[in-house]
Amino acid sequence: MTSTEIHAPCGRLAGTIDRGIARYLGIPFAAEPWGHRRFRAPEPAASWDGVRQATTAGPGSLQPTLDPNGKIDAYYNPRVQGHDCLNLNVWTPDPGGSGLPVMVWIHGGGYISGGGAVPAHDGWTWARDGVVYVSINYRLSVEGFLYLGEGTANLGLLDAIAALRWVQDNIAAFGGDPGNVTIFGQSGGAVSVVNLLAMPSAAGLFRRAISQSGSTEGTASIELAERITARFAEIVHRKPIAEDLATVPDAEMLAAVVAIVLEYQIPSMWGAESFMISPFRSVVDGDTLPDRIPTCVERGASATVDLMAGATRDECTFLMLPLGMLETVDEAWQKMALDAFGLSRERLERYEEIRPGADEAELMAAAWTDWAFRIPTLRLVEEHSRQGGRSYTYDFTWPSPVPRVGAAHALECPFVNDSLDVAKEALTEPADLLGRTPPQALADRMHKAWIDFAATGDPGWAPFDTDKRVTMRFDVDSGPVDDLVGAERAIWDGIR
Repeated sequence: MTSTEIHAPCGRLAGTIDRGIARYLGIPFAAEPWGHRRFRAPEPAASWDGVRQATTAGPGSLQPTLDPNGKIDAYYNPRVQGHDCLNLNVWTPDPGGSGLPVMVWIHGGGYISGGGAVPAHDGWTWARDGVVYVSINYRLSVEGFLYLGEGTANLGLLDAIAALRWVQDNIAAFGGDPGNVTIFGQSGGAVSVVNLLAMPSAAGLFRRAISQSGSTEGTASIELAERITARFAEIVHRKPIAEDLATVPDAEMLAAVVAIVLEYQIPSMWGAESFMISPFRSVVDGDTLPDRIPTCVERGASATVDLMAGATRDECTFLMLPLGMLETVDEAWQKMALDAFGLSRERLERYEEIRPGADEAELMAAAWTDWAFRIPTLRLVEEHSRQGGRSYTYDFTWPSPVPRVGAAHALECPFVNDSLDVAKEALTEPADLLGRTPPQALADRMHKAWIDFAATGDPGWAPFDTDKRVTMRFDVDSGPVDDLVGAERAIWDGIR
């Protein structure tokens, strides 16, 4: 690789050229959030003299490493972690150019794990196709999303906003257009995207947004957030205040993160909240996040932002697999799930008309998918459209060759990234999720749609409205369909 140097407002940077694409890694966008800055909103990064070497990825946020030798863990999660995690990475096809569309990727991981400079989120394919691609790190779990009272809400989201401000100030030096920024993310990253749509401090920092398997229902009330904090404090034998929690060693803190995440999956302890997967959530504090996301969108927040949002057909098979319920569902768990969803047995049985021959496990996976992801996403697009925003929606239906997995959560990402060769070598544990010959034509189509949307606001199909409800179905045979999930939507009429 050869070296390349630019002079940005943040300072001089030396990156590398990889197959014709300039890459700058580990650029700080905020000061290290540690010491007196811990549990506080991000502060500006210090400037530097001379040329900063931007050839190595910076640390990701501290996080549990559940399978340090596993391929999937290495694919999604950073090997290097640390306190100085507020850094980002830029890939650009033309650092001397101007006016290129900018795409800012916010990684997923349930606000517990993940990183911006991992193989799953490499930006080379995006820059190859004319985009200035930025991936960011942000504080996770305790550091970013534990509520500790006034001034500590949603720190991980405030980190993302600080990164977007950095983009506004610096991206022109990399050839990007600060007036044409698209934020996008999957899972926890998509939840960040929909939160940013509702946050006043994010207004004006991006022109377009893409939510891949996000949800507007992942926010916590102050009461729930305080309960989560109190329980976490019990686990580490401290008081639920910043001063006490700051004395917990890193290893003990991460062990406690694992403990509360596992506990949170027990409906008898946490009720309906356990089906939202992660205890680390954004908080409706009335300040950084004024109200629930649907309410903010209904009031017109982000009406000027172009929005594309969608889900996969079988999101929750990835959750039922570790529970051992892909084939047989525990009756007690099923009752708790239906109670949490507000779904009657009669309504559940209506899924049999949509999925003929489906057994109990498949019906429950469908209901959980719709409750947690597809219906909240659809309602977000509906309301955004009603407020005059240009909106698009999609459904990813290509099934994994692994039996009963279907179009699982995150399965669309290698297609969107056009990185099937790398992904199919990584996503082999515990099963070969993509198979040996995933359809490249589907990756070509999805990748192009994302880039076209970022460049022009038009992904290649008709905008959504509440009349035709046009939805793009991505599969081996892709195409727009009027009201694609209308039958599922009708099941949830009047619920939540």
